Amino acid sequence: WRRDRAVGSAGVTDNREVWAHLCVARPWRVERAALEGRPVAELRRTHREIVAAAARAEDAGVDAVGKIMGEHAGVAGVQMRCLAALADRLHCETARKGALDAGVTAAVVNALWRFPRDAELQVAALHCVVFLARPIGGAEGMVYHRGMASQGLDAFLGCRGGIAAVLASMRDHARSPAVQAMGCWSLVNLALNHQQKLELLRRDGLERVLGAMAAHPAALEVQFRALFALINLVIPEAGAPADDAGASHARVIRRVLVAMDRFPESEKLVRCGCLVLHNLSLDDRNIPRLLAAGVSSPLRQAATSHKDADVQRSAVSTLRRLR
Repeated sequence: WRRDRAVGSAGVTDNREVWAHLCVARPWRVERAALEGRPVAELRRTHREIVAAAARAEDAGVDAVGKIMGEHAGVAGVQMRCLAALADRLHCETARKGALDAGVTAAVVNALWRFPRDAELQVAALHCVVFLARPIGGAEGMVYHRGMASQGLDAFLGCRGGIAAVLASMRDHARSPAVQAMGCWSLVNLALNHQQKLELLRRDGLERVLGAMAAHPAALEVQFRALFALINLVIPEAGAPADDAGASHARVIRRVLVAMDRFPESEKLVRCGCLVLHNLSLDDRNIPRLLAAGVSSPLRQAATSHKDADVQRSAVSTLRRLR
């Protein structure tokens, strides 16, 4: 019995297919092409290193987590462990600043591009973008604030940057409410910075948000996050493309009213909807569109039903502009 057990154990230890499968299968999901031609000893070592790296990420600081992501960029399972660790730590502003200084943003963006079909990983990476895009010293969304500086800017800009990656994720996973909600949430903070907002608008970020709302009308989280993103996206920005702005704003108004009508009891959603309509009303060219869409009644209903300060201020001030 002992001899048979030893022979069986040795057979497994020296079986290349066994170790290749352990690397390729969940949770690690190493790209099979990366393992082609490797001898069994190297596959065993690769598996041990992957397991050890994932374990280290759970307790490592954000800079070390970023390094682990770089060392195992092609291993989806390690990326997932690292992204989960980052999301847990980046609530802390000190950790967030450390991550920005250490270039962790680039590692997260790389994960978005490296695994475009993995919806679970996309959601995890987008969650990290939410925190990394939040300006140091800034609160979530900073509803009325304009032009905040943001570190890690280079990693967000360009054709292979974070903004392009977020929008590509939302495009490729249009049917996933989780991706759409997290994508819209990341746009909330990305739109706080002037250069990032211009990039978003040039890459049709506004249309991507409206598309998410149209595709998931019954998903409260998608509607809420999308409206939150629109609060800053609809404010006129110097240097932004002006083509069809009126038509886009008309579609924004329709989607806001649909969401507020669908979820009238959700104070957080109604607050965001009122703020979007308020910001649209700051541009006199939108006044006829707002009036034609009949926004006065929903705004009065919101002001009557919700005592939230932002709802009251935005609804009342917008109604005054519409007189």
